[in-house]
Amino acid sequence: GYDVLELSYSPITGGEGNIEFLAHLRKVPESGTINSAINMAEVVSNAHEQFDHK
Repeated sequence: GYDVLELSYSPITGGEGNIEFLAHLRKVPESGTINSAINMAEVVSNAHEQFDHK
């Protein structure tokens, strides 16, 4: 699996205007975990806010 160390969104949208997300991952031998400091809902909300204002 993979540990999710950090999560963000790309400042550039995909080819069809979709939001692209970037994750800093670390391979681990067992099931991965997500850094408890990551608030996925906040990252997604911030991404939508960023692109809705353009």
